[in-house]
Amino acid sequence: MAQRVAEGAKAVSATKVLLKRVGEVSTDDLLFSDAVIVGSPVYFGNMSGEVKTFFDNWLLKFSVFRDFKMRNKVGGAFATGGSVSNGKELRC
Repeated sequence: MAQRVAEGAKAVSATKVLLKRVGEVSTDDLLFSDAVIVGSPVYFGNMSGEVKTFFDNWLLKFSVFRDFKMRNKVGGAFATGGSVSNGKELRC
C-alpha cells in the first residue's frame, strides 16, 4: 500500500519521493521533507509498535517536536486492517 501512495505522490510534477520504513527514518529526512505520510497495519485497534515508537521519538530522538520544526509541513496517514472493526474508518 505504501508503494501505491508513493506512486501517487510521484505523479505530481517536480515531486521527489523517499519511501522508507519508519525505523530507517533520520532526523534529516524529517527536517528536509515538505510532507510526511505514515502508514500502519492495525493491531487490536491501534497502530503497529514500530509506528508508535516512531511518533514517540519525535521529541527525544528526532528533536522535531519541541521547537515546532515540523510546522507548515503536510502530513498524512493510512491504515490497513483485516476486519471491519480494526480501528480504521468504515464508510457504508
